[in-house]
Amino acid sequence: MKNIFIVFLFISIQALSQEISKEKMFGTWKVKKNITPKSDPKLDDLISGFNDASFIFSENGNFVLQSPNNSKIFLMTLNMLKNAQWKLDLNRQMI
Repeated sequence: MKNIFIVFLFISIQALSQEISKEKMFGTWKVKKNITPKSDPKLDDLISGFNDASFIFSENGNFVLQSPNNSKIFLMTLNMLKNAQWKLDLNRQMI
């Protein structure tokens, strides 16, 4: 699951084509629109879990994913990300 988030964030940063800095990442990022294609019905609950999600990047490197979604698979994802850390790789503009 962590790889999904890394790829998602990498694609998001690259799509913006803007220079990013660690300081610009701090704070809470709310999902406005989930544009993930629905290719596998088994993943629908996981994908929909991101619809109202928030990504919180703390200055101390802590990362939190929050969502009101209570599906079993999304709760497993949230559990796997407990105590997660984030780091920005400026050379590749990837989290």
